[in-house]
Amino acid sequence: MSNYVAVLPSIWPPYTDDCVATMSEHFHANTLIVDNHPQNIGVSKSWNLGVDYMQERQADWLILLSAAIRFHKHGDLKYACELQSPWRIVEARPVYGWHLIAFHRHIFDSIGRFDENFHSYFGDIDWSIRIQHAYKPADPPWNKVTVDVTDTGMAHGIKLAHADQQPDWQSADEAINYFKQKWGRHPGGTEPPYQHPFNNPDHGLDYWPCNHSARQQPSH
Repeated sequence: MSNYVAVLPSIWPPYTDDCVATMSEHFHANTLIVDNHPQNIGVSKSWNLGVDYMQERQADWLILLSAAIRFHKHGDLKYACELQSPWRIVEARPVYGWHLIAFHRHIFDSIGRFDENFHSYFGDIDWSIRIQHAYKPADPPWNKVTVDVTDTGMAHGIKLAHADQQPDWQSADEAINYFKQKWGRHPGGTEPPYQHPFNNPDHGLDYWPCNHSARQQPSH
């Protein structure tokens, strides 16, 4: 089996408990649960704690896992067995968005860590643009595998934990504003994004302003 760790941001403890209850012992032992209840540090910062965990454990893969996932028939271990060369990204199906996806550590070596200024929305789209820029003209080897799971749905943090009513929540409009500053288009747009973050050739793909709020203008 591949050398992997997983990170699970937890915003609604009952959901997290239900997810963990479906894990095998081995998968659970390699999973970092980030407690975002009641203080929510955000999805991207939670994922970066997973990056730290991957490096500390000297693992080759980081799995991003949502508490909405329920594994069946050792689906977690079967998925972990798919994390093999030549793949650098392994996406699970059928799930919503990034509820179960794995990245090889080489991806982080190429484009850096997740941009923590995307607290609640669009960090995945930012990451996807950075991958597309780093691996032109060819994408990194990307595999899509069917996993025996149930995905209970999107946005349980809002629907159940009411995270959007907390003072630390970043609204979609704030995240869109920051995304436009960084890439020159709406996150749902189809036009080409900037080639460099904030349209500045001095910025590598790993650049994002630390301790920056999407409510503020970035410094160039």
